[in-house]
Amino acid sequence: MFSTLRSIRGTLAETLFTVRQVSHQAERVLESLQRLERGQHMAQEDIDRLKAALSTNTSAIAGVSALITDLAQRVRDAADDPEEIRALADELEQNNAALAKAVTDNTPGGTPI
Repeated sequence: MFSTLRSIRGTLAETLFTVRQVSHQAERVLESLQRLERGQHMAQEDIDRLKAALSTNTSAIAGVSALITDLAQRVRDAADDPEEIRALADELEQNNAALAKAVTDNTPGGTPI
C-alpha cells in the first residue's frame, strides 16, 4: 500500500511539474501574441498615416498639374500680347515661389534636394 501511495505521489509530482512547464510556456505564448497584437496595431496606424499623406500628396499634385495646364493655355491665348505674357510670367514666378515654400515648409529635416 505504501509503495502504491509513493507511486501516486511521484506521479502527482511529475504531473505538477509538467503542468507548471506548460503554464510557463502558455504565458510565453500569450506574451508573444500580445506583442504581435501591439505590432499589428502600430502597423495599421502607420498604414493609415501613409494613406492620409498619400491623399494629401495626390491632391497637391492634382492642384499643381491643373495650375500648370491653366497657365500653359493662358500663355497660348496671350501669344500676341506681350503685356499679358509678362503678367503671366510674373504670376508663374509667384506661384513657383509659393510652391517652393510649401514644399520646403512641409519637408521634414529642411530643404528638399
